[in-house]
Amino acid sequence: MSVKLTSELLQLQDLDNQISLMERQINNLRSLPKESEELLSMRSRYGEAAAKAQNLNAAIAKNSQNEAALTKKVSQLHNKIYGGQIGSSKELQALQLELEDCRNRLSVLQEQILEDMEEAEQLAPLLPKLQIELENAERSSRRDANKIQRDIAKLEGNIKDLREERSRQLQLLDQPKLYAYNNLYVSKNKRAVAEVKDKRCGECMAQLTETKINELYKNKLIFCDVCGRILALRRAAPEQ
Repeated sequence: MSVKLTSELLQLQDLDNQISLMERQINNLRSLPKESEELLSMRSRYGEAAAKAQNLNAAIAKNSQNEAALTKKVSQLHNKIYGGQIGSSKELQALQLELEDCRNRLSVLQEQILEDMEEAEQLAPLLPKLQIELENAERSSRRDANKIQRDIAKLEGNIKDLREERSRQLQLLDQPKLYAYNNLYVSKNKRAVAEVKDKRCGECMAQLTETKINELYKNKLIFCDVCGRILALRRAAPEQ
């Protein structure tokens, strides 16, 4: 023999609480970050490494041009000094100082180029590795996002079914009960109906009189004298 609950208000409250819970779960899922911390960190690392490599290559190219220009100038000064084209000792001294300055600048520039080239060489094999890790993190993030969307869709489907069941349940309730339930559901923190257990209110545990218990069995609208909630019996009865 199949059974059903005879307290429509308790069933309605159960449905409303299930719907509310699922709606909170959907909101929580929608509030999750679009991208994981791992992905953001990996993207940052790859971006910094790629930018650094680009800056190093640009610096090497620019300094190489400057090196070529300084090398040419050093050669010109050397030829002028030792080519017998100097008219006075003062001019010779000035050219020698200029030559020394160019050689010093060239030495510093060449050292910088070598340092940048060494760093670029160390960075070169790291970039493909970081790119692979980034791509893996992006795929993982897409999988997580797709799962979240599936979970949301499933919850929305469950809510739709529950709302349909709620609409059917409303047809079983008279207006006074529904009016009392709607008023108390919000003010009593979604616990408008208290299930009676062992002749006590299931919420505040107040002892109930035999008169109230008898009225409940007559399916009347009865309230707890202490907490003010609607009292209901979760009885099982044969399903017609």
